[in-house]
Amino acid sequence: MDKTSLKDQILQADDLPSEIVDVPEWGCQVRIIGMNAKDTTAFGTSMVDVGTNGQVQTMKLDNFMAKLLVRTMTDLDGNRLFSDDEAELLGKKSGMVLKRLADVATRLNGLGEEAIKTAEKN
Repeated sequence: MDKTSLKDQILQADDLPSEIVDVPEWGCQVRIIGMNAKDTTAFGTSMVDVGTNGQVQTMKLDNFMAKLLVRTMTDLDGNRLFSDDEAELLGKKSGMVLKRLADVATRLNGLGEEAIKTAEKN
């Protein structure tokens, strides 16, 4: 296999996981998706305050579940339902529902159990 065809194979691979989740409280199903590398970095950056020295000063975990879900929740066709700016609106929905969806998003995105526990405490 030459380099060009291997490159094409890598770029064409559907490597982002997704899962359809029933949300009876909302009377619908949503798709939770894995973020690509660019979105994962943007999400991580949005969750920290960086000092003038370039070091992380504080974690911004307020509304963590909604901030994660606006980036990972889509309709069944894969179209985002909410913009990043709508996290505050989504954060007003049931914490139980958002937690159930955020658990799926966390698992699909490999965010680790410790990140969730820290966010839930806050």
